[in-house]
Amino acid sequence: MILFAGTVLVLISAAITDVRRGKIPNILILILAIFQTLYVLISKFVLNTSSISGTLIFERIGAAAAVFLLLYPFFKLGGLGAGDVKLLTLTVLSVKDPLLFMLIVFSIGALISVIMLFSKLEFNNKGHKIVHMALPILIGYLAAYLPCFA
Repeated sequence: MILFAGTVLVLISAAITDVRRGKIPNILILILAIFQTLYVLISKFVLNTSSISGTLIFERIGAAAAVFLLLYPFFKLGGLGAGDVKLLTLTVLSVKDPLLFMLIVFSIGALISVIMLFSKLEFNNKGHKIVHMALPILIGYLAAYLPCFA
């Protein structure tokens, strides 16, 4: 529950700054990385109550690496911001089913895109309609923890 709550707080901050400023500050990415690392280390080695086995840690790191490698080309093409890629990569480390999480996030992002196509929502400085992905990441993270997906 502590991992969930801490991650949600960082994701809320990221969503707010992404919508307001169009960027996800690196300090939030760093806070999330440090928080998740400390949580795993303290629960495993200090409290001896880790719910994350060594094998699961390596599986999640592999999933995060796959997410980064999959999304990096979209960043290079301008389809995603660097903060979006970093935030998704780190958030995948703390979800039970990374594939389901990514499906939820990009489905929400696609839905927002369709709504924006038919609305008069804001444009970025180049005149393009943009989707701030921190909000779908937050919603996807919350949805991934719903009882129906657990």
